[in-house]
Amino acid sequence: MKKTTFAMAALAALALAGSAQAQSTLPLSFEGRVGAVLPSGDWGELAKTGVGLNGNVTFNVTPVLGIYGGYTYNRFGVDDELGDTDGANFTEQGFDVGLKARFAGPTGMGATPFFRGGAIFHKIGVSDDELSVSGDYKLGFDVGGGVEIPVSPRIMLTPQVGYSQFNPGDDDDLEPGEEEINVSNIHLAVGVSIRL
Repeated sequence: MKKTTFAMAALAALALAGSAQAQSTLPLSFEGRVGAVLPSGDWGELAKTGVGLNGNVTFNVTPVLGIYGGYTYNRFGVDDELGDTDGANFTEQGFDVGLKARFAGPTGMGATPFFRGGAIFHKIGVSDDELSVSGDYKLGFDVGGGVEIPVSPRIMLTPQVGYSQFNPGDDDDLEPGEEEINVSNIHLAVGVSIRL
């Protein structure tokens, strides 16, 4: 009888320990996304629609609010109206940091809406078959939103839309009457987020 009681107590302790270990996850999530990048404004007269890649890590301070940091790489063709552009392309790349807020979605839908916004430190480059030139990192901003759609308890599909903008030049370099061109893009992307 004592052996049976001891065995039951040991099994219960193991089950409780396993349950507690499963619940003690790190408040981190990793996301990778890919999508189309649509140049807008004056920048849209220079660059064609591009492809964007982004990877980031989010530290979830609370179930609602997280702090993210990551890296973005966008590649664009050069608009044909600029002349002979065979083999030429623009690249935009750099670091992103900001806040991500998640909201309770409609009951029963399972999807969780989110909004993100923060600072970007990006640079622009241009290259062709013979030459490659890159500018300095400049400060800008990025905002976006989307939904998290659960695929499994820890994996989410994250379709989203966003807007980013930064000025890659220096005002001191402008000639009189010359206007600066901001690099402004609309992002349409799909990502996968994995929570630890």
